[in-house]
Amino acid sequence: MAAIDFWNVFVEHFQRTNAAYVFYACAALSVGISIFRHFFGMKEGGVDLDGVSACLWCELPRMKYLGHSGFVYQYKDVSVLINPWFHSAFDTLFPFPNNRFLRDADILGHHFDYLYISDLRPDHLDDNLLRRLAKDNVTVLCPDFPSGALEDKLRDIGFMQFIKLKHHEMRILHGGIEASMYLDLDEHSGLLLNSEGHKTFYSNDANISLEELPHNVDVMCAQVSNE
Repeated sequence: MAAIDFWNVFVEHFQRTNAAYVFYACAALSVGISIFRHFFGMKEGGVDLDGVSACLWCELPRMKYLGHSGFVYQYKDVSVLINPWFHSAFDTLFPFPNNRFLRDADILGHHFDYLYISDLRPDHLDDNLLRRLAKDNVTVLCPDFPSGALEDKLRDIGFMQFIKLKHHEMRILHGGIEASMYLDLDEHSGLLLNSEGHKTFYSNDANISLEELPHNVDVMCAQVSNE
């Protein structure tokens, strides 16, 4: 009897929501087609099979979100640690939800090839964490601000290897990653990472005009606030 009641409830629910299921299926199919066209390309008369073959064999970059503006960017065997923040700042601001479990599991005790800190704000430059971070063979992707204050602070923390980048300056990193820096007048910065045409842009707090933003970006990590 219970099984029959369950079946009746299921049929009634399906009849009420069948239209919604069809809508979601069509939406998912539309998104799937858009992604396929974006990565593989379409030519007149059919799919660009050369593009399909190339993409099937290429390795895509991976991103792990750490909370706030923090990420780990991984491409092949090269890793970039970006704005990791785990401890309170300004005495009143702290990460929410609590992300300390990521600090212990994924950051401390791990080696990163590159470190990028966008500016001196304590919710981007976590002094507590950076002093505990392994620094052997870590290269800092450092915005070349006029004051030099960010570089001085990171050297004081213990980092020794720097790649300083001016506005729109690009440098090729290990693994063929192209790193391009974007600076504003208030000494905030953004970073564009391009791995074989797959572009990820971290704008952080940088106030960059629309005309200067990079084009054809696949992933953009931007600040959102009510200020």
